[in-house]
Amino acid sequence: MIEDNDLNDTTQPGGFNTNETPEPNKQSEGMKIVGYNILALAVYSIPCLTVSGGALIEAFLLFIHVVVCICAALGKRSWFWLLAGLLVLIIGFSTCVTVGFKGL
Repeated sequence: MIEDNDLNDTTQPGGFNTNETPEPNKQSEGMKIVGYNILALAVYSIPCLTVSGGALIEAFLLFIHVVVCICAALGKRSWFWLLAGLLVLIIGFSTCVTVGFKGL
């Protein structure tokens, strides 16, 4: 015998509620933040390779970029912004060293 409560139950056997929409994957959204920051790093690093004194210009832009990422991490309370800032710092520092030694 089927109970009346079973007819009003909107959950499926898998435990998913059919009335709720699935929330977007937060990890993929966070990786987009990291990807866009690395893309921005590439956009301002490539012209610095061709300019005389490019290492100094890139170091200044890199410092601003990392500070903005850290402020966004604190403001939005998102670890992905901190990860983006850390990766930008590591990749950007190695690029600055490469550009700096290219001039020697």
